[in-house]
Amino acid sequence: GAYRNAQVHADSLERAKAASMLADLVSMGHDFEYANKLHSEAYAIQRDLDLSDLAANEVLLRGYTHLVRGDWERALKDFEASAREAHSYGNQYAVDYALLGQCEAALDGDLIERAAPACERAHEALGVPGETMAFPATTLMARLLVEQGEPARALRLLDPLTADGGGGEMTTLRVMVQEVRAQALSLLGRNAEAYAAMRQANEDAES
Repeated sequence: GAYRNAQVHADSLERAKAASMLADLVSMGHDFEYANKLHSEAYAIQRDLDLSDLAANEVLLRGYTHLVRGDWERALKDFEASAREAHSYGNQYAVDYALLGQCEAALDGDLIERAAPACERAHEALGVPGETMAFPATTLMARLLVEQGEPARALRLLDPLTADGGGGEMTTLRVMVQEVRAQALSLLGRNAEAYAAMRQANEDAES
């Protein structure tokens, strides 16, 4: 297909685009090792061609393939690289997207002090009505607050997200919301509600 045809022009933009598209398809099939290789190939070409906007997005996507596999350290490095690329061409929105990734990766690694500025900035920028990333930005900010020992503030952020059962959000996000709610409720001594939240998380995970 397009990927094989583009091999003739090994360093061409077409090859980068083909590798990137194929990486997305491969990720959907959960072959993250191959997806990582393809994202890396596209990223290298984009950097050679000084296409910082594409490179910022590519390394962001690669970061998420690491995160899904539980490799928060490599994910964090990629999200930091994405923020640098986006910053280099003055796209603050893309920087904020990368900071959201940094927030999640740092939280996964229990690097709370490192997570805090990324989570706070991402939530400030993206946790607003009508923004497509408002749900994850708010959920991750609540996760940070729980880690910082502020469960009541975390619940104030989470309660509006669960009002409609999470709406059309991805299963993984709905599960994360309920898990963070359970932690916050538990810290507040509201154990029956915490148990109910964990049961909901399990139901969402199995749906």
